[in-house]
Amino acid sequence: MNESHPKPSAHRSAKPWFYGLALVALISLAMVRGLREAPNSPPAAPAGEASRVCLPVHEPPVIDFEALEQDAAAREQMAERKAAHGLETSMDMIVTGQESIRVGDQTVAMSEIQRQIAVKEGRIIESDTDAGAPSSPEVYGIHVVQPGDSLWNIHFALLKDYFKHKKVDLPPLADEPRFNGTSSGVGRLLKFSEGMVYIFNLRERRLDSSIDLIQPRSKIVVYRMREVFSLLDQVDVNMLDRIRFDGDTLWFQADPSSTPPPSR
Repeated sequence: MNESHPKPSAHRSAKPWFYGLALVALISLAMVRGLREAPNSPPAAPAGEASRVCLPVHEPPVIDFEALEQDAAAREQMAERKAAHGLETSMDMIVTGQESIRVGDQTVAMSEIQRQIAVKEGRIIESDTDAGAPSSPEVYGIHVVQPGDSLWNIHFALLKDYFKHKKVDLPPLADEPRFNGTSSGVGRLLKFSEGMVYIFNLRERRLDSSIDLIQPRSKIVVYRMREVFSLLDQVDVNMLDRIRFDGDTLWFQADPSSTPPPSR
């Protein structure tokens, strides 16, 4: 007796193919999803081209003139800077070449003023990274020009402030000519100091030759403190009457009383 075996149905033989297709579909779906969720990588730099590194740009600290008028803490900090130079009232601000100043709505970096001064004098400014560059930044005294100011009176205020720190009070008329019409020693010193300062127009952002104002607080007088004090530190208040100035050079005349009598 022959046993008959049932033939496998077509439905049963198709199952392995169905599972294979389903597995391939799942793998494809996972790959597509992974590509979508992967972060976008930056494009590779072309061959032979160096990659660029972006470094943050640090803005210089800003010394705000109006904040000094309104903020007691800011005034105290500025008073300490002035006191370090033996000054009290003649300068509005003491700043460095690495700072900026703001007067009203005008902000300017001292490095820009420094650059223009160097160009005017034919000097080259060395950056802080240059070999042999000064270890400490240049220090500047700033006077904000007010209506009615004159360059002469601004200089005289600085001179009185300086000598007051040395316990010497200059008379209010010490800068006036003598009765014979000749300049006083203080007057000669002030005349010489006119060539040591710079006037900067804040609105036009350039050096100027006059402090005459069209708009209030639109100009500043800039002192290079190192240069100013290198001169004043050599001045003996007892020798002011012996100061001589020929328009270019300042010197001290010898004391006639110290000249030995001629030999016989």
